[in-house]
Amino acid sequence: MGRTASFQPEKKAKSFGADFDEERLWRENTESIKRFIDRQPGYEKLCAEVAYILNRELNKEEIEFSTITYRAKTLNSFLEKIQRKSYRDPVSEITDFAGVRVVCLYIDDLKRLEKAIGEHFEIVEKIDKLTARKADQFGYGAIHFIVRLGKNASGARYDDLKNLVCEIQTRTVLQDAWAIIDHHLVYKNESNIPSVLRSRLNLLAGNFQSADEKFSDLRTEREEYLREVEDSKINPEQFLENELNLDSFVRYAHWKFPDLPAGTGVLDVPFYFKPLTGMDLHDLRDLDEIVDRGAAAYDLYLQENGRDFLNSYSITSVALSALLVEREFIPEHLKSVFPKFAEFVEKRDL
Repeated sequence: MGRTASFQPEKKAKSFGADFDEERLWRENTESIKRFIDRQPGYEKLCAEVAYILNRELNKEEIEFSTITYRAKTLNSFLEKIQRKSYRDPVSEITDFAGVRVVCLYIDDLKRLEKAIGEHFEIVEKIDKLTARKADQFGYGAIHFIVRLGKNASGARYDDLKNLVCEIQTRTVLQDAWAIIDHHLVYKNESNIPSVLRSRLNLLAGNFQSADEKFSDLRTEREEYLREVEDSKINPEQFLENELNLDSFVRYAHWKFPDLPAGTGVLDVPFYFKPLTGMDLHDLRDLDEIVDRGAAAYDLYLQENGRDFLNSYSITSVALSALLVEREFIPEHLKSVFPKFAEFVEKRDL
């Protein structure tokens, strides 16, 4: 099921501090502040557009992600930044007026994400904070891209946005978790870390990176397992010997009801699989036997009630067929989702 991008308001600006002179700041940066205010609506449109394109392309390419968030820098944040840093021309030098953050599930997908960014945007600069970290720098970084809209962004809608840049931050879930913790630790250089914490934090940063790699390895192993299950369909006897689990349940449903869509894109698969876990079923053969035993009753249910949206999928057909045999395992929440099914079961129990 596709995910969607969401707006994320910029965090409250850091405290300006006692030495902050707002009048002086406005007086010395009047033109820059006016230029920022004039451009700010454009940056709001730009980051929303960049997030929309990334959301569309990642779902199209089936690149799994946790979140896509976007925000435009506020005036308060702009004032805080030019007060905190020295800029000759802040409007030209600051590159994160529009920002989009993509958090992927797997580190291997960052390369695929970079390819999508390169195909749909003009990359002005790539900042690799993962591999370009200096020897004395500390943490577990990510990769940032400064981009402009690509060639496909044509027409009056984009005329005011074409020359503006947007920062795209790409990271994994674990890199994002590290960034959140790192923001509060504020240890950017290893020399800043108290010696009693240094080795533990370095070990932790290494563990985050190792965990990212292991998650990718697990996905690879799972994909290989799924291929083996799928390949075993050539021999029905061999296929039915596969262990019953959530993955094999989905493959079995498609095998058993090949004319029906699986429903994995619209259904909560564990919702239908969980009631079956209470039955004494160990492999697909056990599941197949109980589905065959419930087939006549399920056909009768369909004759009386027809197929609606939910029971038009192979996953629901397997689950309901099995539950018509082992009716004591029908959960109340499933009855509320299938009221006609619940009525049918009650009539059979009378």
